[in-house]
Amino acid sequence: MRILMLGIVAGIGLLATTANGQTDTVAQECKSSANLPRELASWSAPVAVRAAMAIGSLRYSPLQIGQAGQVALNPVSAVRFPLRPEKAGALDGHGGLLGFQVPRTGKYRIALGTAAWIDVLHDGHALISTRHGHGPDCSGIHKMVDFDLGPGQYTLQISGSEPEETTILVARIAD
Repeated sequence: MRILMLGIVAGIGLLATTANGQTDTVAQECKSSANLPRELASWSAPVAVRAAMAIGSLRYSPLQIGQAGQVALNPVSAVRFPLRPEKAGALDGHGGLLGFQVPRTGKYRIALGTAAWIDVLHDGHALISTRHGHGPDCSGIHKMVDFDLGPGQYTLQISGSEPEETTILVARIAD
């Protein structure tokens, strides 16, 4: 007789343990849709965006505040980052540069759909984040990083993404 013990793994699957101690992940789709806060509502309807490979080809409007982008990334080996990424990731990973314009001072959250490293640059310097976290269960948001930003143009460096594309959203959040 085969005995299985089941346990929930990160809300997306089941971990099955047999009597002899072997484990298998049993695929299971999220049964509940994520209740996203208002500022992340566009996550489920991203627009197509292409990441730049160098600062010279960067435009400061591809990412609109509050509008998710389905971002096509580049091989990280082809990207000329203005500042060395704090964590570049694997040489065969993907990354790129995106520009965005902040209209007013506030707290801004950057949500990513995949494991990747981000740096937010302003006036040639990398900014320090104020908070890190994961997205709501079943949302598809892998991580969220918050920054205190003032009005101006910013560059988002993405590095170390395994997939060639990811969803990204820059949103102003309540203070």
